[in-house]
Amino acid sequence: MSPEALREMAEAGVPVIERDLRGMDLRGLDLSKLVAVKCNLAGQDFSETRMDEAMLAECELGGARFGAARREGLMLVKCRAQGLDMAAAALVGLMLVECELAEARLGTARLERCMFVACKMDGLDLSQAALDTCVLMRCTIERLRLDDARLTNSAILEGDATTADLSRMAIDGGLLFKLVLDSRDFSRQALARVNFMQSSLRGARFDGAELTQSIFIGADLAQASFAGARASAVMFARADISRAGFSGAGLNMANFSETKGDLADFSGADLSMAQFTDASLRGARFVGANLSLADASNARLEAADFSSAAIDRLKLHAAALHTALLGGARGDPIGTDEHRLVAEAYRPAPVQDEPTTGPGSEP
Repeated sequence: MSPEALREMAEAGVPVIERDLRGMDLRGLDLSKLVAVKCNLAGQDFSETRMDEAMLAECELGGARFGAARREGLMLVKCRAQGLDMAAAALVGLMLVECELAEARLGTARLERCMFVACKMDGLDLSQAALDTCVLMRCTIERLRLDDARLTNSAILEGDATTADLSRMAIDGGLLFKLVLDSRDFSRQALARVNFMQSSLRGARFDGAELTQSIFIGADLAQASFAGARASAVMFARADISRAGFSGAGLNMANFSETKGDLADFSGADLSMAQFTDASLRGARFVGANLSLADASNARLEAADFSSAAIDRLKLHAAALHTALLGGARGDPIGTDEHRLVAEAYRPAPVQDEPTTGPGSEP
């Protein structure tokens, strides 16, 4: 097959099936809307080839080079593309489904509205890339490189990222859902408005990180460290923060409702207007913390240490405070509201529908 014949088939919408196209000179060709199935394109140079809205399915693309050109609407389905090179490219609407992308290169690329679904991305290089409104879903991401990458309104869903390189990665408005990120170090990284919902972050470090308005609902943060983090209005509801460290963190208006936080350390933290309702915080340390206007209603605070803490107007309604240390605390907390306690305990009997009688009814 000649390059011109290939161009004509792409223009006519005729699929190219089971062809060996290795070594074909594709420079200057317009292969927009090309449909290629089970073709061998390994090592092919597409750097000067237009391929907008092309679809390659079950093709060999190992070592193929796409150069730094702009690509729109390109779709790869079940392609073997180890070592694929799209470094520095501008990729809009790229979709890759069940592709093998081990050691592929997309470093410094600009990706917009791109989607990777169930791809094998072990060792894939996205370092210094910019991802805007992109999704990585159920991909294998061992040794994935995202160092110095910028993610905006993008999502990585379900995967083991314990060996991925996330150093200096900056995220604004992203979703990291059900990821395994145990012991990862996010210290001093920009992670504002990131959703870590239901991710495993045991022993992770967020020291000095920017976490404003981020979400950790249902996450496992046992023994994690947030020392000095800027975490205003962060959601920790129903998370496990047992033995986690928050010393010196800015946590004003943070929500810790229903958390498991036994032995957590909040020493010196700003917890003004924070929510701890129904949380378990037995043995937690609040030494020197600011808890002004916070709400710990119905919280378990047995053996918690509030030494030198500011607790002015801290709500302690129905909180369990047995053996809690309040000596040296400053301010007047708000105790149990008896009327509210009665209302919370009230359990009305279910209403039973009365049997009806009348014509045609059973006696």
